[in-house]
Amino acid sequence: MEGKVSNGIKMKKKKLAIFVNSMGRGGAEKVVFLLTKQLCHDFDIHLLVFDKKAIEFEVPPTIKIVQVGRFSNSLRAALLFNIFLYAPIVKRYLKAQGIDVLLSFLSRPALTAGVVKWLGWQGNLIICERTMTSAYYYSNSLADRTVRFLVKRLYKKADLIITNSKLNQEDLQKTFGLTNNILTIYNPVDIDEAMEYRPAQKNASGSPFVFCNIGRCDYYKNQTLLLHAFAKLQNKECRLMVIGKNVPELLTPLCRELQLEHRVQLLDLQLTIYPYLWSADAFVLSSVIEGFPNVLLEALACSLPIISTDCKSGPREILAPNTLYPASFSEVETAEFGLLCQNNDADMLATAMDKMAGNPSLALEYAQKAMPRARQFGLGAFESAFRAALAPFYQKNGAA
Repeated sequence: MEGKVSNGIKMKKKKLAIFVNSMGRGGAEKVVFLLTKQLCHDFDIHLLVFDKKAIEFEVPPTIKIVQVGRFSNSLRAALLFNIFLYAPIVKRYLKAQGIDVLLSFLSRPALTAGVVKWLGWQGNLIICERTMTSAYYYSNSLADRTVRFLVKRLYKKADLIITNSKLNQEDLQKTFGLTNNILTIYNPVDIDEAMEYRPAQKNASGSPFVFCNIGRCDYYKNQTLLLHAFAKLQNKECRLMVIGKNVPELLTPLCRELQLEHRVQLLDLQLTIYPYLWSADAFVLSSVIEGFPNVLLEALACSLPIISTDCKSGPREILAPNTLYPASFSEVETAEFGLLCQNNDADMLATAMDKMAGNPSLALEYAQKAMPRARQFGLGAFESAFRAALAPFYQKNGAA
């Protein structure tokens, strides 16, 4: 496949395989989508997935989408079986297509790719770790203990590991004893996309203060904590929007129990979140665990003040970049780019929300800092960092 024209000669594109569970709507999938858009002009990209039907992003038409297996359920025991089942398929495809660089995202593709290397594939493996691995696979169950064992053994097969936060990098090095070449490339935000939805004017003066939270409804995003905190607010005029997969189904009973039905709007997964972000007055992240919360960058790109739990990992690196995790909390931390709260503390989260809603000058200060901070995570820096990470592997293989 041909790429850019140089001195009248079309240059042959470099082959690159990118391996991810699917292209459904999720943080890692959004990063893969943005990366493919940036690289597709120079690379012949083969997008390897387990679910070819779940394509919810407009993947560039030049990219080949290849299904290399199928994960029919999310049980971790099935994960362990499937990585050995599908690794030979991936290996055969890479060899048949003459692909020497494989870039994997998320645990299942990463572990499968590690088995591909273990089976003797001679290409270059780059694992992109998107979460705090020890916190995600934390239990004493046989499945989680086996995953932790496999991470220690199979991640060592990688020629490079890319994490999306410094804390995730530290986790792989200290908890799993990995001595690979590991670097951190922060997730990006598409500023131009956010600005497409910018309204002509914000909420009218005197209207209720609106908080927004976006994320699938599960233990990790911890929206139940957010609802309990919201019920404690002194300012009963505030409103809350919670948006994400399974949100109405799973949170409506708690809203009724806390008598919040008339103050809380529960919405399922939306095609685009930016209109909702622009309509809010502040964003609240209540997560127990994150990899690197893209939604904080998206909220900053909509000039929103931020309140966040100080969870592993990402919020502190975004909102208080000159400080170290963990912090010792006695009260809400007024950080450089937002308010940080003790993880899983409803009382402190409620205090932070009252502080933001009741102090217009503080909210305005953070709103004015938001866009400049978001621009530091723009697509340009992200693309440059990934190109720099990929370049040595193509030079080593004799590619241009």
